[in-house]
Amino acid sequence: MRMEKTGLCYEYVDLLRDYLESPEELDLYNASLLGKEFIRKGIGPEDIIEMHYKSIRKIFEEICPADEKDAFLKSFRILLEVMMAYGMAYKHYLDSVVPGSGR
Repeated sequence: MRMEKTGLCYEYVDLLRDYLESPEELDLYNASLLGKEFIRKGIGPEDIIEMHYKSIRKIFEEICPADEKDAFLKSFRILLEVMMAYGMAYKHYLDSVVPGSGR
Protein backbone atom coordinates (compact mmCIF):
# COMPACT_ATOMS: atom_id res chain seq x y z
CA MET A 1 0.00 0.00 0.00
CA ARG A 2 1.40 3.37 -0.96
CA MET A 3 2.21 5.83 1.81
CA GLU A 4 -0.31 8.35 0.44
CA LYS A 5 -3.07 5.75 0.52
CA THR A 6 -2.18 4.76 4.08
CA GLY A 7 -2.47 8.37 5.25
CA LEU A 8 -5.79 8.76 3.47
CA CYS A 9 -7.01 5.52 5.10
CA TYR A 10 -6.37 7.02 8.53
CA GLU A 11 -8.08 10.22 7.46
CA TYR A 12 -11.09 8.27 6.19
CA VAL A 13 -11.53 6.19 9.35
CA ASP A 14 -11.21 9.32 11.53
CA LEU A 15 -13.78 11.16 9.43
CA LEU A 16 -16.15 8.19 9.52
CA ARG A 17 -15.71 7.79 13.29
CA ASP A 18 -16.39 11.51 13.86
CA TYR A 19 -19.51 11.37 11.72
CA LEU A 20 -20.87 8.28 13.47
CA GLU A 21 -20.25 9.78 16.91
CA SER A 22 -21.82 13.13 16.09
CA PRO A 23 -23.12 13.64 12.53
CA GLU A 24 -22.45 17.14 11.26
CA GLU A 25 -22.68 18.81 7.87
CA LEU A 26 -18.97 19.63 8.11
CA ASP A 27 -18.18 15.90 8.08
CA LEU A 28 -20.10 15.51 4.82
CA TYR A 29 -18.26 18.47 3.32
CA ASN A 30 -14.93 16.96 4.40
CA ALA A 31 -15.99 13.65 2.86
CA SER A 32 -16.53 15.40 -0.47
CA LEU A 33 -13.07 16.98 -0.23
CA LEU A 34 -11.61 13.58 0.53
CA GLY A 35 -13.31 12.13 -2.55
CA LYS A 36 -11.57 14.73 -4.69
CA GLU A 37 -8.27 13.97 -2.98
CA PHE A 38 -8.68 10.28 -3.76
CA ILE A 39 -8.90 10.97 -7.46
CA ARG A 40 -5.91 13.35 -7.33
CA LYS A 41 -3.89 10.58 -5.67
CA GLY A 42 -5.02 7.96 -8.18
CA ILE A 43 -7.01 5.90 -5.70
CA GLY A 44 -9.71 3.97 -7.53
CA PRO A 45 -13.31 3.28 -6.53
CA GLU A 46 -12.50 -0.31 -5.55
CA ASP A 47 -9.87 1.00 -3.12
CA ILE A 48 -12.35 3.45 -1.63
CA ILE A 49 -14.90 0.68 -1.06
CA GLU A 50 -12.22 -1.49 0.54
CA MET A 51 -11.19 1.46 2.72
CA HIS A 52 -14.81 1.92 3.82
CA TYR A 53 -15.16 -1.79 4.60
CA LYS A 54 -11.96 -1.87 6.68
CA SER A 55 -12.88 1.37 8.44
CA ILE A 56 -16.32 0.19 9.46
CA ARG A 57 -14.86 -3.10 10.72
CA LYS A 58 -12.32 -1.17 12.80
CA ILE A 59 -15.03 1.08 14.23
CA PHE A 60 -17.21 -1.93 15.05
CA GLU A 61 -14.42 -3.13 17.37
CA GLU A 62 -14.92 0.09 19.35
CA ILE A 63 -18.72 0.28 19.65
CA CYS A 64 -21.29 -1.88 21.36
CA PRO A 65 -23.03 -4.47 19.17
CA ALA A 66 -26.41 -2.80 19.70
CA ASP A 67 -25.15 0.31 17.87
CA GLU A 68 -23.68 -1.54 14.88
CA LYS A 69 -26.78 -1.52 12.69
CA ASP A 70 -27.28 2.24 13.02
CA ALA A 71 -23.57 2.90 12.51
CA PHE A 72 -23.50 0.66 9.45
CA LEU A 73 -26.42 2.46 7.83
CA LYS A 74 -25.13 5.95 8.72
CA SER A 75 -21.67 5.08 7.37
CA PHE A 76 -23.05 4.96 3.86
CA ARG A 77 -23.78 8.68 3.98
CA ILE A 78 -20.04 9.34 4.19
CA LEU A 79 -19.31 6.80 1.47
CA LEU A 80 -21.96 8.38 -0.74
CA GLU A 81 -20.48 11.86 -0.31
CA VAL A 82 -17.00 10.57 -1.10
CA MET A 83 -18.16 8.71 -4.19
CA MET A 84 -20.29 11.59 -5.49
CA ALA A 85 -17.32 13.96 -5.24
CA TYR A 86 -15.09 11.32 -6.80
CA GLY A 87 -17.55 10.86 -9.67
CA MET A 88 -17.80 14.59 -10.33
CA ALA A 89 -14.02 14.99 -10.30
CA TYR A 90 -13.66 12.00 -12.61
CA LYS A 91 -16.28 13.40 -15.00
CA HIS A 92 -14.44 16.74 -15.03
CA TYR A 93 -11.21 14.90 -15.78
CA LEU A 94 -12.81 12.97 -18.64
CA ASP A 95 -14.30 16.15 -20.07
CA SER A 96 -10.84 17.71 -20.16
CA VAL A 97 -9.08 14.69 -21.64
CA VAL A 98 -11.66 13.09 -23.93
CA PRO A 99 -13.42 15.56 -26.24
CA GLY A 100 -17.17 15.06 -26.34
CA SER A 101 -17.32 12.80 -23.28
CA GLY A 102 -19.65 15.20 -21.44
CA ARG A 103 -22.70 14.20 -23.46
